[in-house]
Amino acid sequence: MHSTTGFSDTRHDALLALMAWTEERIAPDQLIATKWHDDKPELGVERQRPLCPYPAMPQYIGGDVDRASSFTCGSLPFGVPVMVQPAKPKATAEAGSVPEREL
Repeated sequence: MHSTTGFSDTRHDALLALMAWTEERIAPDQLIATKWHDDKPELGVERQRPLCPYPAMPQYIGGDVDRASSFTCGSLPFGVPVMVQPAKPKATAEAGSVPEREL
């Protein structure tokens, strides 16, 4: 069984990786995303990139930029974690009142 045309391994096929994780307790350290020429597998691979588990990100280490082997999963520069700041509530006319929710 496989769900990705041209590949039948846990590094390229997310379904097989999920099955290995849930059935054999082998979590993937990364997946390889594939872009086909003209989105047609019969025309061959145009580009591949690793998909890294959060908070790691693909980092270029040298070589052909269209090959996944030219990247590694690593931390952000200087070890800075990705932080999303929550939105601050808007000030209201009355002090101490609860701001209305925006839709």
